[in-house]
Amino acid sequence: MAENLNFQMLDSFCYENNPANCTEYGRLYTWITATSACPSGWHLPGKSEWETLFSAVGGKLYAGRALKSTSGWEYGGNGEDRYAFSVLPAGNKFWTSTEINSGTAYYFFFSHYDDSVNGLVRYHGIGIDAHADKIAGLSVRCLKDSE
Repeated sequence: MAENLNFQMLDSFCYENNPANCTEYGRLYTWITATSACPSGWHLPGKSEWETLFSAVGGKLYAGRALKSTSGWEYGGNGEDRYAFSVLPAGNKFWTSTEINSGTAYYFFFSHYDDSVNGLVRYHGIGIDAHADKIAGLSVRCLKDSE
């Protein structure tokens, strides 16, 4: 999907509880809700599916620049949006379907600080696996099921 999911469900909400933010950025979902939010024929991608996308666009060090929108990011952090994926500066954290344990799951985030995914350059210089409590509200991108 080339935009954040904006399907109202229980345990989904708008950033800052402002309906205009849902219109612009899509809704935020808890992990449990995210796992069932995608429409029929689509699914919440797993960690490895996200990593396949990042590899295809140049690797995690450059995927942020390739996938982020060309405007709206602070501090010169705009991307090139080379693949019409248009990651927006709100809703910059995306759930994966891959859980760690009963309380946490993996996600990926994009930052205005650099061109990487999960803050590779700014925070560690190496890959990190970000995870959050499943009650957190994060964005969802759905992936079309293979035929």
